[in-house]
Amino acid sequence: MESWVLRAVDQVTRNSHCEDSLVELKSAWPKPAAAARQIAAHANAARGAQILWIIGVDEVSGVSGADANELADWFSAVRSHFNHVYPELQDINVRIGDHTVVALLFQTDRAPFLVKNPVFGTAGGGSVEWEVPWRESRKTRTANREDIIRLIGPLVRLPELEWLQCSVSVHVEKSAEEASHQKWYLYGSLYVVPSGPEPLVIPFHRCGVTVTLANGQVLDDWADFKLSPPHRMHFSRGPGISSSVDSMTVESSSSEVIITGPGRVEFKASTVSEQDPEPVAGNISVTLRLNAIGTNTHSVIEEMLQPTTHDKDFRAKWEFSRVAT
Repeated sequence: MESWVLRAVDQVTRNSHCEDSLVELKSAWPKPAAAARQIAAHANAARGAQILWIIGVDEVSGVSGADANELADWFSAVRSHFNHVYPELQDINVRIGDHTVVALLFQTDRAPFLVKNPVFGTAGGGSVEWEVPWRESRKTRTANREDIIRLIGPLVRLPELEWLQCSVSVHVEKSAEEASHQKWYLYGSLYVVPSGPEPLVIPFHRCGVTVTLANGQVLDDWADFKLSPPHRMHFSRGPGISSSVDSMTVESSSSEVIITGPGRVEFKASTVSEQDPEPVAGNISVTLRLNAIGTNTHSVIEEMLQPTTHDKDFRAKWEFSRVAT
């Protein structure tokens, strides 16, 4: 959750806007009635995915911070506008520079969420007591027939992901043309458990990687991200080494991986950054985002990697392993 907050704030700092449709930024605590309608709309449109609200950040003015002591009274007032069921809330305070923002993580799996019509019962207020709000782009409106059909349809549940191994390395560039840059390589594996009997299809272009260094630098422009089944190497007395797929449930092409049951999935990617004159030190955080066909949100998994020994061809290297290598 904290990593998600930091990524969103970093996007605002660099691009003046947040690119994640599941994130809402507020410079201050919004009025409860308006907040209830916006939260309900956001949660209904999320189709079971978690949504994140960050109080104390604005796309125009940046990070201003928020008073966490206001949360209890504010959310109590927000809940009163819902029709019995409201999105469950988890909150944390995140320090960003000289300010503290309040992060609100809402569960949306109990949709549909209904909120009071604020003018019901007043003169000219009409006969509609409850509304099913819907979020489209950044706007909130009343759900239409197509939205309701989507809302009551079966949810495609996200797969279970478990880290097995991960390594990140920085390679020393030896050519004069590349002397001002350094090449980063990411390798690793996950154990993936689909949530249902249908095949899980993950296109590579719908995946993302973020690596956060100890100094706060964020690397998120990783190229050639690939997922694949594990392979078994075959050695023989003749020349050359061959390999074969070592999985009964995972297969891949040049553009996607298809998972038909629980199994190990390997991944790799690379990126380039400007040469840092100082050695890169400390632990790093690696976050993977995988977006399967049939879902409208990413499965997110994060792990901390520790520095490890390396040979002279590496400038730095970090590793994590839950299995014997």
